Amino acid sequence: FTGDYRGGEEINVIPETVQNSSIRVSGKWEKFRIEWEPVISVNYGQVFYEVKVDTLDQGYSGKPQQEVTIDCYVGYHHVENLPPYSRLLVTVKAFTYWGASAQVRSFVHSPASTPTVPVNPRVFVSYSRSPVQDKQEIMAVFRWDPPMSRNGVIEGYRVKSWLMAPEGEIHMNDSFLAGVENREYIARQLLHNATYFFEVQAFTVMGDGPTTNPVRADLDVETPVPKLLLSTPDAIKVTDCDRHENQTLSLSSGPPVDVAFMGQEGRVFWVSEMQELISSDMDGGGKVKMLLLNGTGLSITVDWVGRYIYWSEMDETGSGSAIFRLDLSQQGSVQPELVLRRNRLIHKVDISPFQRSV
Repeated sequence: FTGDYRGGEEINVIPETVQNSSIRVSGKWEKFRIEWEPVISVNYGQVFYEVKVDTLDQGYSGKPQQEVTIDCYVGYHHVENLPPYSRLLVTVKAFTYWGASAQVRSFVHSPASTPTVPVNPRVFVSYSRSPVQDKQEIMAVFRWDPPMSRNGVIEGYRVKSWLMAPEGEIHMNDSFLAGVENREYIARQLLHNATYFFEVQAFTVMGDGPTTNPVRADLDVETPVPKLLLSTPDAIKVTDCDRHENQTLSLSSGPPVDVAFMGQEGRVFWVSEMQELISSDMDGGGKVKMLLLNGTGLSITVDWVGRYIYWSEMDETGSGSAIFRLDLSQQGSVQPELVLRRNRLIHKVDISPFQRSV
């Protein structure tokens, strides 16, 4: 624009700096422009803007866009090679025939689009059995990985599932919204004689992306999420072998000596070099120091039928040991019960729950 000079005013021909926070994009990903607020401090002469736009995304081979304009915007001219929601570095400098402002730089994104389809959809089937009742619950864990091209900020995922009854009738279930980082849907209490299907789609602020091909859950075969319980010199960890993720259960209770778990209740037990008996949920929550041992712990095992913990510990002489047990069914403060003593070290203790033998 041309500055509006009024007689008697002090003439100003040196522009102020463009407000960094005003630099923004508008439009759609296939046609957009970069805008900013005008400089209004000049009251004589024309204000020009020198603009440079660099694309920071790897794999983009286009050259930086540079131009001079008198408008408070420039159109982006290379959208045919630019993926949606690409990171841009915008540099703007205001100038007149008599002087120029300092350059300002701002990082912005080109407009978003809908994401591509999530990849690697998969389903795991688990049976939950009661050791004392003749019943079985079937659970399916449906997982997926993020889209190859997110084309924006993923707001979440929509999961759809349905079942096919033995007579061929199809029953649709309600859709489910999953969080951005979760990428997992758990379906519980599934019918034994039905076939289940799952599919998922990602969405951004621009809308839903395409849906994955349906994944079938075969309930006849148990295929649980593969997990590994690890005892290392400094921690107890649960490794999700599907996602390659570790959940640390212990870190500050001293090095673990031995570890055992109850799959039905999802709890882990271990003895540490600090002479502590500790329990935790499989997800790392509910950590409890159950009691302090009389000597150094050597081994631990769990009777998941009778709900007892057995462990061996060294006595005060250092050459003998004893086996103790703790009743998990008792509430409150429970004292351990001595099972037996030996004049040598019992390095490993194990149990046969159905034979009730140690």
